[in-house]
Amino acid sequence: MGAGQAKVIQESVAQLSQANISPSNEEFWKRFYSASLTQLDLLTHATTKELLKIRQNNTKNFAVLVVQLVARLRRVLSDKNTPNDLQEVMNAIRLLTRALPVAFEGSVNDGFEETLFWKNTIPGHINDTKISSTTSDATQAANQEGEDPIIPPAPVAEPEPTPFQKSFDSVLKSNKSIGRQLLDCLMSLLFFPGLTTVSFTESVEERSKLADIPLKYGWAPGVGVAQTAPYNSAGYLDSNRREILMCILCATSYSMYIPPSLVETAAKNRWLEELVTRRRASTNVLLYSMINVIIRYDPVGWGVPYNHSLFFDVPSGPLKGQGELISGQVSCLDAFSTYL
Repeated sequence: MGAGQAKVIQESVAQLSQANISPSNEEFWKRFYSASLTQLDLLTHATTKELLKIRQNNTKNFAVLVVQLVARLRRVLSDKNTPNDLQEVMNAIRLLTRALPVAFEGSVNDGFEETLFWKNTIPGHINDTKISSTTSDATQAANQEGEDPIIPPAPVAEPEPTPFQKSFDSVLKSNKSIGRQLLDCLMSLLFFPGLTTVSFTESVEERSKLADIPLKYGWAPGVGVAQTAPYNSAGYLDSNRREILMCILCATSYSMYIPPSLVETAAKNRWLEELVTRRRASTNVLLYSMINVIIRYDPVGWGVPYNHSLFFDVPSGPLKGQGELISGQVSCLDAFSTYL
């Protein structure tokens, strides 16, 4: 990324903690997952310290940022996508991986996590219907007391919402919680053509009707999978899978942010509950993929001493993420067995 673009993202991050930004400001919000950003750019300019500052100084902006990122993930699942779209989605996932721990920190005290992710409400957001209701009540009171009536301002025709605004609103107005929407998107993206798996032979319409994603799109052959689609183990696919798995792990780690003194009385981890008790089209193929990747991994490789210092072993990234995810799921299955 050039120096000019680096300055833009730096200024945008600073603006979030200083001024309220309208959710409909498409040009502004798209800066945070622009295809021109790299992973290093996000690590450098959207640091945990900066995100925590935004959450403390302007909670509303921080919540809007999270919803915008979830909206971006939802759009990619329903649109025809270009390579730039897929890059934007990966940047949104990277930023979510950094933002989720910040959202969880202190939520036991201020209820931020519960309010945003499970009640679909942006903290500090003003409800327009309440404003108009207040004006009407004031007008009626003036009429009853014989005073000159308060004439409300003439209604101004609002412009038609843009597709970007509609996308944002649909996340908040969905009958599914934002937490569930996020997990649904991440699970779907683990087996998404061009991003984490090879192109599907089924059409988009046929794919939407599948109860289960075919096992041939699994990440490795082995248990339950005789053969996977060719070229399904490319380095960039493994890298994208690793980052999505890390985001899922961050989402399900909410219990880590509960003070030890409150662990016994705190409510159960709803993120883990959503993950392990709800069946999705990717459930079977993900389970087989994680088992087969772990079983087939050869840590010795060429047998070169200190090979980790010579080159980056791409498969080891998803392997660690899958091992941790399986461990987390198995550990909570017994606790949630009554829901299964």
